[in-house]
Amino acid sequence: MKTRLILPVVLFLTIPLQVHADETTHKAAVQELLKVTKAEQLLTQSLSPIEGLQKQLIAQLTEGKDRESARAIADQVLKSSNEVVMAKLSWTAMEAEYTRVYMRFFTEEEVRGMVDFYKSPLGQKVLEKTPALMGEIMQMTSNKIDEVVPEIQSASKKAAEDVLKKKATAPTPATGPGV
Repeated sequence: MKTRLILPVVLFLTIPLQVHADETTHKAAVQELLKVTKAEQLLTQSLSPIEGLQKQLIAQLTEGKDRESARAIADQVLKSSNEVVMAKLSWTAMEAEYTRVYMRFFTEEEVRGMVDFYKSPLGQKVLEKTPALMGEIMQMTSNKIDEVVPEIQSASKKAAEDVLKKKATAPTPATGPGV
């Protein structure tokens, strides 16, 4: 009789340990994937447009200032904006978020499969070629959008004109008693 009572209790108590162990190994697998795919380097590269924003901000803030003041402003703006970037967008700040997202979207088994793939010669080639590939795709898409925008504008203008013509030639509803 005691064995029947003890077994469910033991099972109930060990389930949280298994879940924690699964979460720990899942997290470790995701962290390995992030390392293999060089996620930290990609994040750092993705922050480069911030430099352009900093330059624009500095230009606005230093417009009309003497050289010494402009230099002091530029130095202070760079220092304070870099502090914000490091606090909010650096790998140290983002790694836990990356890990959480990957854990939510992929099972541990899927993550391990990705790690195996990215460690392979083909996976390494994919990692090496992806930035250039994505750059070319983005450029191609941008060019296509530039081609399509005038057509969209023309089609939209024609559609609006057609609606107005139909409205202008449509009979007006009769008014008065009995209608």
